[in-house]
Amino acid sequence: MLDFTQALAQVPGLIQKIWMINNENTSKAGGIYLFEDEASVFDYFNGPIFNRIISDPNFEEIVVKSFELNEKYTFLAEGSVTDLLRGLSSFKSNSFKTSKIILFQ
Repeated sequence: MLDFTQALAQVPGLIQKIWMINNENTSKAGGIYLFEDEASVFDYFNGPIFNRIISDPNFEEIVVKSFELNEKYTFLAEGSVTDLLRGLSSFKSNSFKTSKIILFQ
């Protein structure tokens, strides 16, 4: 798992991954991925890391959904993710309207 997290840290355009696990059914896990732009999303889902995930027999059901970032309500909230977004130059230049959050389990 450490290799995977280190590889994620090198993904161009990946701002943040939030790790999730279902406490009622620990065999279900997933993440929220925040990317800088559409090109980064495309590259990630057509690249070696995601290919490794979908090829892994331990992942039986992979669901990917893409969402636009709702900046109005996101920036009303306080917390580490909001602070992270406020500090990014790409968000300061309003390119965040094309950012994506990706969930898969």
